[in-house]
Amino acid sequence: MATINNYLPKSAQTGISLGRVRGIIVHWVANPNTTAAANISYWRNQSNGIQAHDVINLNGDLYHAVPYNVMCYHIGSKVYTKDCLKRLGSYPNNATIGVECTHVDWDGKMTDATYQTLVTHVANLCKKFGLTADDVWLHYETNGWKDCHRYFVKSINGRWKTFLRQVADKIAGSTGIVTAPSRPSTANDDVHMVEDLGIGDSGTAVQNLQKDLTALGYDTQGTDGKFGKNTQAAVLKFQKDHGLVADGIAGLNTKAEIEKALNKKEGKTIWYRVRRDPNDAKTQLTAVRDKDSALEFAKKENAYVLEDTKVIYTPSSGPKLPTPKPTPTPSKPTTFVLPNVVMMRTTKNDKEQVKQVQRALNALHFKCGAVDGIYGAGTADAVLRYQTMYGNLKDDGKYGPATRAQMLVDLAGK
Repeated sequence: MATINNYLPKSAQTGISLGRVRGIIVHWVANPNTTAAANISYWRNQSNGIQAHDVINLNGDLYHAVPYNVMCYHIGSKVYTKDCLKRLGSYPNNATIGVECTHVDWDGKMTDATYQTLVTHVANLCKKFGLTADDVWLHYETNGWKDCHRYFVKSINGRWKTFLRQVADKIAGSTGIVTAPSRPSTANDDVHMVEDLGIGDSGTAVQNLQKDLTALGYDTQGTDGKFGKNTQAAVLKFQKDHGLVADGIAGLNTKAEIEKALNKKEGKTIWYRVRRDPNDAKTQLTAVRDKDSALEFAKKENAYVLEDTKVIYTPSSGPKLPTPKPTPTPSKPTTFVLPNVVMMRTTKNDKEQVKQVQRALNALHFKCGAVDGIYGAGTADAVLRYQTMYGNLKDDGKYGPATRAQMLVDLAGK
């Protein structure tokens, strides 16, 4: 296996720094009997950032296309599986490395050389970023619909689990049998709508975003409802100025911060939120200050309108209004001890109490890094990712009584 550095020019890359790597994603090029060089050559002439970091050639050679500190748009989607959101965050592109595989037919069959390089390379990436075979994903597993990598998708419980066992063997450096990790099988009812706005998106939601950013002094060079490079640049600058992950994507956290900034600037507190599910912030399509605009958009999208938190419009044909779930209590005792306090990055926290929360987060697969007793960016991010999975929790990255109660419920099954 040879390693070839065939990096794309910066003009063809996103130019956005990759966040902490939490997963490795396996893809196919979906173009039989084409070489790694040919696929990279195609990306070279694009400027949309839709690419992967590496491509494995038919002869097993490994081609590097994008540096590992740069984000690629390789698993963008409007829907993600629950497990993906839980473990990779609300925008998985910013937490993953993408590896594309060449193949010889439309079933995705690889040459032996390609397959062996894939096993070795994925294992090496896991070692490099402190991951395990449980952090290796098929593209299909992240969104529940993409037929990628088809060779493995057709045999999730056969070929894919065998592959994961082989990766685990390589990581362990042994020839003995290593039990492959298991994740919940992807099902249609396990898919969650995530209305992130990014390059290529268009419509009313993008136009509202452009208007809001412009009002805050972040010029999008027009409000045409098309998310292009100018809108991306405005989003990036806003994110950097407000201490957010700078990925150029207007996701849940960025939109919430824009709301706060507009409230502060204009002294307005009433927002009209359009959601698929009124009790789930992750299904929010847009939030505007004009009631008529919200109602018009909701009717087109068959969605609810909330005046702040009160439902003022229910679609004529759509899901019934869900009953809010009360904060649950554990069904059985857990061996984990969680402090009944409020903790956040800006407060002085007891180190032992922080360690208790960090151990619990890691046990629930919301990785926060080292158990060091410091409530830093990694721990706050893990708490935030956990909170976004539950409609009854405020997703602010702060650990408190409600978050503690839900964690105890989940820990009871451990």
